[in-house]
Amino acid sequence: MLTGFWPVGQIFASLLAWFIIPWLGWQAFVAACTIPSLITMFARPLIPESPRWLLLQGRAEEATQICCEIAELNGKSPEEVGLGQQCEVCLDNEHTGLEDGQSRVKPGLLVSLSGFFSASLWRTTLGCLVMVTALNYTGYGTLTLMPRFLEMKGVSQPNMYKSMVLNASAQLPGVFIATMSATAIGRLIPLRASIFLAGLGLFGFALVNEQFHITLCTMFASCFLEAGWALYHVYIPEVYPTECRGLATGFLSAAGSVVAIGGPIVSAALMTSQSLISVIMVFASVAMLAGVSATFLLHIETKDRDLLDVAPTRMSEKAQSKD
Repeated sequence: MLTGFWPVGQIFASLLAWFIIPWLGWQAFVAACTIPSLITMFARPLIPESPRWLLLQGRAEEATQICCEIAELNGKSPEEVGLGQQCEVCLDNEHTGLEDGQSRVKPGLLVSLSGFFSASLWRTTLGCLVMVTALNYTGYGTLTLMPRFLEMKGVSQPNMYKSMVLNASAQLPGVFIATMSATAIGRLIPLRASIFLAGLGLFGFALVNEQFHITLCTMFASCFLEAGWALYHVYIPEVYPTECRGLATGFLSAAGSVVAIGGPIVSAALMTSQSLISVIMVFASVAMLAGVSATFLLHIETKDRDLLDVAPTRMSEKAQSKD
C-alpha cells in the first residue's frame, strides 16, 4: 500500500510537468512539486508513536492506549487482546527473547554494524547492498534521465511527456505484481527476478527506435523496477532481527543515498560519450548483474517466517551462556 503511492506521485509529477513547464516554466513546476511534502509535514503528528519505544521511555499508559486503538482498527475490542481496564502493556510479557531495554547493555555503533557481517548475516547484508545500489542507480536511468534519453532517441516533446506519464503508470502494475508474487511464491525469487527484468527492459530500450517499442520497453523497465522496490521494502524488515532492524534499515538506506549522490556524477561522465546505446547498456548491465548476484547472496526466505528478535548466532550464544 505504501509503495503504491510512489507511482501515484510520479504520475502527478509527470502531469504537472506536462501542463506547467510549457506554460510557466521549470520554476513553477518545482514549486508545485513541494505541495505533497508540505502536506506530509502537517500529517506527521497524526502518525502514532511506536508502543515499544514508549515502553522503553516509561510511558506505559500511552503505549497501552495506542495498542487499544490498533486492536479497534483491526475489529477487536481491547478485552479480546488482553487489555482490560486494569491491564497495561509491558515488556515483561514478551516470550520471544526481547529484553527490558533499560536493563540491557546496548552495543556501540561499530559493534552493531559489524553484526551485519556476522556469520549468519554477511551474505544477506552484501546481497541487500548490491540490491539497493542497483535499484537506486537503475532508477536514476529509468526515471530521472529518461526525458534526456527520449530526446536523444528523437522523441518529440509532446510525446515525451506522454511517455513519462505512461512510464509512471506502469509502476502501478509493478506494485500489484510484487504483492501477488510475494504472497504466492515468496520474497526471494520475485526480488531477484524484478531487478533483472528491469535491466532487460532497459536493454531492449537501447536497441529499439520505433515510438511504440520505445514506450513499451520503458514501461516494462519501470514496472519491474517498482516491483523490485516494493519487494525490497518488505524483505529488509523481515530478514533482520529486532535488535538491529532499525539500524539495518537506516544503514542500507544511507548506502542507497550515497549511490543516489554518485549516480548523476557517473552518468554525466557517461553522457559525454554521446553514445546513447553505451550509456543505457551500463544501466541495464548494473541491473542484470545485480539480479544474478542476488541469486547467490540472498538466501533467506522470509515468507511465513516468524520475525526474529536476535540473530541466530546471538541465540546460540545466549543459550550457551544460560547453560
